[in-house]
Amino acid sequence: MYLYFMRHGKTVWNAERKMQGQTDIPLNEEGIIQAQKACTLLEDIDFTACYTSPLQRALLTAQTVLKGKNTPIIVEPLLKEISFGIYEGQSLNLTDRDPSAPLNRFFHDSLNYIPPKDGESFYELLSRNLQFLNKIMAMDYSDDSKILVTSHGAFIRGIVTLSANLSISQFWRRQPLKNCGMTVVKADKSGYALIKEAVDVLNGEKP
Repeated sequence: MYLYFMRHGKTVWNAERKMQGQTDIPLNEEGIIQAQKACTLLEDIDFTACYTSPLQRALLTAQTVLKGKNTPIIVEPLLKEISFGIYEGQSLNLTDRDPSAPLNRFFHDSLNYIPPKDGESFYELLSRNLQFLNKIMAMDYSDDSKILVTSHGAFIRGIVTLSANLSISQFWRRQPLKNCGMTVVKADKSGYALIKEAVDVLNGEKP
């Protein structure tokens, strides 16, 4: 099967450059328009099913992209974004500027990142990534099935890390995934492999 991992559309906190994590922030107006555009650009792909994070920014993206289709949408908690615990809502500008900021290592020294209270480590994120891959590979989808998976930036980078056999130190050394961008992974009972990465759907790139 082919797994089309899509990052959600833009949110209020994306625009304000705040750490979202598992805080349930909705799409903003631009994000809704992005999802609508993705719906048009992807209309020729016949998705067998859709799995989505329960967070509303991912769920609404899925519902909008699949509008007018009968594709079943399954809510899957494993697809949530990495948790930043007590630091959710913190400014990304502060994190980028100040090497002593608690979340600076998340982006700039991932191997030595220590999560805050109630937050997740990279190892815990990759464990969820693997749980999801194992769960869907165990299902009875045909080899040519196309599965839409709407999720979040760090979660999808975790999928890339696993499917490209990278180390945690390489987590951020890949192409950035834009809102409503896609990464494609081929998966079956024998394993999984990265096919396409950081496809810029909204600028006309084909997944």
